[in-house]
Amino acid sequence: MADLEPTLERFRNAYDSPEHQKGLNVSLRKALRLYASAARLDFIQDNAGNIHIWKHGRDPDLANIAIAFQLDENRSKAACQSAFRVFHELQRENLLCGVTLLGWSSVGDEYVGRHLWESAGLKTRNRPLNAEVQQFSGFADVSAFQLSAVFEVAEESQEQLQVEGDRILIEQVQKLSSSPISAKLSPRKRLRAPEVCLRGPGAERVGCEAIKAYSRYIGAMFDNFD
Repeated sequence: MADLEPTLERFRNAYDSPEHQKGLNVSLRKALRLYASAARLDFIQDNAGNIHIWKHGRDPDLANIAIAFQLDENRSKAACQSAFRVFHELQRENLLCGVTLLGWSSVGDEYVGRHLWESAGLKTRNRPLNAEVQQFSGFADVSAFQLSAVFEVAEESQEQLQVEGDRILIEQVQKLSSSPISAKLSPRKRLRAPEVCLRGPGAERVGCEAIKAYSRYIGAMFDNFD
């Protein structure tokens, strides 16, 4: 397992001083590839430009749980760092579900990679094309990447932990938080997997515990179908 602080420093440098080509942060993408290689983790890019770094779980039949952040824009530094810290911590665990460090491709204010992944769940909808992600057209189709849930985590200094997302994941967070939280159901309909965003004090700790709890929940749910 790669050392935490040196890797985080490389990510910070790539985030703070990005090298953009065709609208994409190639310096951060390169840092992620090098990290995956050093840690002997699977590194995959899909045809929406998203990056998936996998830590496999005990049950290969269960879809991974993702810790996600935006790759190519500079407003999500806290989410980028927190995603890596949580992913790094979960590598110590032997979960039923695998865990994915997921970097969504993003162009300007548009979260291209997430939108393309979500719309891939609708067979009747033509996925929009975007010039910045055309260079990835030969990679694995984004529709092939199944997830059990998507977490976004950002450790920030504020009065209270803010949680927004789907009810099933909010309930997991509420059970695990030792302090009051501000919870809000997301108005956006999730097309492929439940999602939740945690921002504020304790986001990393609670997010890590919620992912472990949700992995157990998914495993128990599938056991009931056997």
